[in-house]
Amino acid sequence: MSWKRILMIVVGSLVALALMGAGVLAYLVLRLDVAAEVERAVEGATGRDVVIAGEAGVSFWPVLGLRAEEVTLANVEGGRAPSFIAADEIDIGVELRPLLDRQVNVRRLVLQRPRIALEVDNEGAPNWVLAPRPPEGPPPTTTPGEPPVDVARTRLREVRIRNGEVSFFDARRGAGWVIGDVDISTAITALDEPMRAKGSVRYNDETVRLDMEIGQPGAAIRGEVTPISLQLESELLNAEFEGQTLAASGELAGAVRAHGSSLRRLAAWTGAPIQGGVGLEQFAVSGRIAIGNGAYSFSNAGFAIDLVRGRGDFILSELRGKPSLSGRLELCHSDLNRFLASAAPPPASEARQT
Repeated sequence: MSWKRILMIVVGSLVALALMGAGVLAYLVLRLDVAAEVERAVEGATGRDVVIAGEAGVSFWPVLGLRAEEVTLANVEGGRAPSFIAADEIDIGVELRPLLDRQVNVRRLVLQRPRIALEVDNEGAPNWVLAPRPPEGPPPTTTPGEPPVDVARTRLREVRIRNGEVSFFDARRGAGWVIGDVDISTAITALDEPMRAKGSVRYNDETVRLDMEIGQPGAAIRGEVTPISLQLESELLNAEFEGQTLAASGELAGAVRAHGSSLRRLAAWTGAPIQGGVGLEQFAVSGRIAIGNGAYSFSNAGFAIDLVRGRGDFILSELRGKPSLSGRLELCHSDLNRFLASAAPPPASEARQT
């Protein structure tokens, strides 16, 4: 028998197995109320109402499993946005064996065009802290059996967000932001093991690439302290952070390093343009940052802006309803003549050669 014939037999067998698996999956899904099963599992794990307004059925692409359209996860009561998460389509990769027992065990998620609304209310409480829904009615008289889905042992080999949008609004300040073109991939092997997410987002017409690792995803979901590291790369800013965050309050503390080619362009991009003057171009900064209790502190800081070098400690807070800045500043090396003469300083590369 020639190798070509063997190859054709192998390929034909694989195709037949794939078609048979797809047929078995379609048959099993038809036996289930897919929308109800998915809603029940997600509501039990998050404590939020889930609505699948569109169709739910078999998905063959981009993952083999289930597909649900027009899916929303409810916001907290009194939230600004109607939904915490709303997605045009969610494709769910599932294990086939549990379907025989009328269970849906999720292995992969692909969220198409999701819109995620992050909010902090007037009391400082965030809407992204999730908790399992407590059982309704009187406690059972018999020993409960194992739940159909053990959230603590959930494993998602791959989670993808495609063409998404993330917004943030702080009711205490009446301000927020929106980022679009969110394309991120991640995986969750266990809720108590590190989760790494990589991808890109777009903010104010600039693409930002990110690489993030959350030490304990389960702790973040519960609003507890968890280690976090983050790397950002863009045309205007390159930054690294390593520390920890308290998800329940948004508090953040750790070491940060950042640099860029133009402080003026960066300020304009973030919505706080610097008017008039010259300079304020190439910059670099490092130190320890802490955000919490309405204050921003930057300690053991070193910075370089154009030909100015220095170090210090700074605290930005609010005093009697107005911004208040306090701290210590030491200038190690500076040349302010060009600023005073309204002439732009030379690039940092030229400054190093002089």
